[in-house]
Amino acid sequence: MKLTALLSSISLLAAGTFASPVTNSLETQRSEGEENLLETRDNGLKCASHQYSDGDMSDALGAGADHAMEGSTIRSREGNRYAYRFLNKDRDGNDEVSLPSDSLCAQSGATKYEWPILRSGDIFGTEGNKRAGDDRVILATYDPPGDSPKVWAFCALVTEGASRPGGFTECT
Repeated sequence: MKLTALLSSISLLAAGTFASPVTNSLETQRSEGEENLLETRDNGLKCASHQYSDGDMSDALGAGADHAMEGSTIRSREGNRYAYRFLNKDRDGNDEVSLPSDSLCAQSGATKYEWPILRSGDIFGTEGNKRAGDDRVILATYDPPGDSPKVWAFCALVTEGASRPGGFTECT
């Protein structure tokens, strides 16, 4: 799926063309011959002092999902590769952030990834935008058995800026 297809789906969704409610998450599903559908939140989220719009989160989520589902990565200036596997554990083995329990994020067998979301509004990895910053979208992918399509979902927006080094805090 290309980002332009995702943005087309978002436009159709905003126009009310698709109407299937998803609780607590941005969620999409790829099916044969159909474009992915994205359900957005009613408002954006705030990390520290920066407010992200639904469009910012959708753009970052789309780019992260593309790379996670293709198994490709982009190296940041800091040396990390994204989409990066998100384990959601602190040094003591406890969950770092609360992920939605009523979505794909809690599905047994789903793999979670982190992808940088940039405060500039640019998409990480495009046109030299390779400084990851502190904020990440967390997404989950799942490949069900059989012929069912692979699916992915938004799980959380997190920041490293408001927590201990190497840890995440959920944005609200």
